[in-house]
Amino acid sequence: MEESKTRLLRRSGSVGDTRGAVPEWTNQMAEMSWQYWLTYNGFAAAADISLPTLFVHSDDCVLPANVRRLASIVKGSEVVWGQGPQIDFYDQDEQVSFALDAVHRHFRSHLGQGTMTPGTSQ
Repeated sequence: MEESKTRLLRRSGSVGDTRGAVPEWTNQMAEMSWQYWLTYNGFAAAADISLPTLFVHSDDCVLPANVRRLASIVKGSEVVWGQGPQIDFYDQDEQVSFALDAVHRHFRSHLGQGTMTPGTSQ
């Protein structure tokens, strides 16, 4: 793997962290898929998004500048910035709680009060 790609994945916590290591997952990516992954234009349709949009991200996650750019294109979007590498948002209480609280506020703001209370499944 090229050094720049390895650095990007290390920064995100996707490489070098063994928390998600399981024998069934080899943590490999087909070399031929890199071109599509790296050249995909996720900004192309961003201006057409008209629904309330929330981005939960961190400067230590993958491509924070892209999230800033995307949020500047998506009309009325909201960005909340947390702390920690990307993989922490999958399984660490602090980051998961931060993201869930942001999503809860976002849904309450755009969908109404309802009956759901944070920390419950109802």
